[in-house]
Amino acid sequence: MYLAGDSVVVPCYVSGKPDPVIQWSFSKLEETIFANIVSSETSNVHSNGSLFLKYIQKSHEGLYKCNASNGVGAALEVTMSLRVIGAPKIQKFTFPDQVISGTKTSVICTAISGVSPMEFKWFKNGHSLKTNHKATIRTYADFSVIFLEDVDQNSSGNYTCDLKGPTGSDSYTAILEVKEAPKWVKQPKDTVLNSGANVTLECVANGHPLPNVTWKKSSGGVQEHYEMVRGQKQTGVPPNWRNLPQDQEVVVGEDISIQCEVEGYPVPVILWKGHDKDSLNKVVLQKNARIKTENGILEINGVTEEDEGEYTCEASNGIGNGISHNVILFVLGYPRIQPFNFPEKLTEGQKAKVLCSVIDGTGPFKFIWYKNDRSQLLRPL
Repeated sequence: MYLAGDSVVVPCYVSGKPDPVIQWSFSKLEETIFANIVSSETSNVHSNGSLFLKYIQKSHEGLYKCNASNGVGAALEVTMSLRVIGAPKIQKFTFPDQVISGTKTSVICTAISGVSPMEFKWFKNGHSLKTNHKATIRTYADFSVIFLEDVDQNSSGNYTCDLKGPTGSDSYTAILEVKEAPKWVKQPKDTVLNSGANVTLECVANGHPLPNVTWKKSSGGVQEHYEMVRGQKQTGVPPNWRNLPQDQEVVVGEDISIQCEVEGYPVPVILWKGHDKDSLNKVVLQKNARIKTENGILEINGVTEEDEGEYTCEASNGIGNGISHNVILFVLGYPRIQPFNFPEKLTEGQKAKVLCSVIDGTGPFKFIWYKNDRSQLLRPL
């Protein structure tokens, strides 16, 4: 067996006089018809008769036949099988369309290729997801299941399954959108007033998706018969948080995304501000292509130490004063060792010591000593 992406040499060593002519042919495992292999950038026959396959893929899996003949006696043939182990691949998964607040839901992350052992990890909005009273994770040899209990708006978000194995890794993300029945924010109340006076009746409801508010008036004072109130217009719902963005840690060079989830009516406009309090608008993005803001998500590619600091998510829709929340991005640097030297004059038999100290980076650290440019690993006596 070989790993996808490897280069393979399939041997076929024969001798004779005159020198035999080698011809390689190929057949899929489930087929019996062989086709001659023509030399190309990814396959060719060496002078010693061996077949060289460059960067093999799953399509290279099958039977390889080596035929050697020189016009003297019967030709020689030998058939060999080649199996290719592909990199881990996750089967696409989705949450149900109608997940109602207070109910249960689950998804299965299945590895459809790859070899054991495989490691599954779950993330929500970029944060590691652990088992708790609302989330249960059960992992088996080639699939992992996440069960969510008593879901609410805080359960909504991006759920990522991360798969790692000996031959590579893969990940897939599904969006959970929890639906919530309408609930009162401001419930209309009975009102008594004098004829000719002005009145405002408030009817504000929340839910997901945001409910439409419609006013009706009883016809002729009969409560069983209602007519639509003409000229009514939707009242606004100020922005409120679906999920508060959280502080994050990231290592230099990695990518990071921070999601700012709000709701309201009209749909709020979301603005991210950097730690210098300048808006992360198009002007700034043109200067720094690593930073993007889209659909309320702040993305920074190839994080540098200069990206560390406070970021602010602001949301407004013209109703109320708007809302904002600060998050801190902590950038962890790579470990850096303070240079050290042995004493210049040492005599055989003397003792010598040097101190290896870390002057930058975030622990815990593991120290390993080598001699002669890593050619010899030093161990304690």
